[in-house]
Amino acid sequence: MKKIFCICLGIFHILLVACSSSKKYFCAKEYMSNHKFTYIVDGALTDKYFILKGTLQLEYLGNNVYAESTIIWNTCYDYSLIVKRIYYKEQGLQPSDTLSVKIQSIKNDTLECIASAYKYSFPIKILKSNKSQ
Repeated sequence: MKKIFCICLGIFHILLVACSSSKKYFCAKEYMSNHKFTYIVDGALTDKYFILKGTLQLEYLGNNVYAESTIIWNTCYDYSLIVKRIYYKEQGLQPSDTLSVKIQSIKNDTLECIASAYKYSFPIKILKSNKSQ
């Protein structure tokens, strides 16, 4: 009887440890959804930002919509933006172009990413607003 009690106690202990040590999986897709992100350049916030809403990213310059893109998440830290519309004429990304973004780190609501388009890669640093959009 004592042996059965010890086995049951051991199994209970293993289950207790397994359940209490399991960590919730972090996913940037959920973290970024419905929030505002402001670009950081040379350590300072800029007036350029974007908002993610579902599968849509709206990019702003000041209070004006600058670009509209569709988001396709490849993994929790890697997504592609397919440009749907550019509201100002300039060189660079155009409708139907793809920008790939890989999130490298997240620390204190600041994300450091590497963006790639046209075989070029460049760093991006953005700050998440605490307000849900």
